Amino acid sequence: MSKTALRKQLREMPREELEQVVMELYESRKEVKDYFDFYLDPDVDRLMDRYRKLLLKEASRCSRGYSRCRISAIRRLIKEFSGFDSGREYEMEMMVWTLKMLVGKERDVRYRETMYNGTARLMRDMIAFADRHLMADRAMAHVTSLLANKNLATDHFRRLLKQELENLV
Repeated sequence: MSKTALRKQLREMPREELEQVVMELYESRKEVKDYFDFYLDPDVDRLMDRYRKLLLKEASRCSRGYSRCRISAIRRLIKEFSGFDSGREYEMEMMVWTLKMLVGKERDVRYRETMYNGTARLMRDMIAFADRHLMADRAMAHVTSLLANKNLATDHFRRLLKQELENLV
């Protein structure tokens, strides 16, 4: 069903029926409940804390010294967070935090090639997002300081991210 068809259908519904549909949707879908809870009480800090915990939990998946983190799950969580429309600054902050967390975790566990590539792609996407929303200078400052810190990641990982950064410029 298209948005136009849905809009037309909703206009034709009586208020009570529309209310009932929204309440059934609220009770049956966790995502809708989360969205309405945030919409009615927009506490961005609480939302960010919740998604940071979920991202950290995903990044902490490991077995025998190897990371079992799924970059697809990381990207999905960031997209879910963006869906709450909390503001571009908060979306940017969440991407920066995620990148720093992934780079920091790489010192503790061994990443597979997909995780290296996925983290580099996340960095590229973050810079592109920042550029679209006129925050590129802040994003570049975060990435530069992240790559300058020799204690956060292995030399191999920092070199890989630096190469990606040079390819963007």
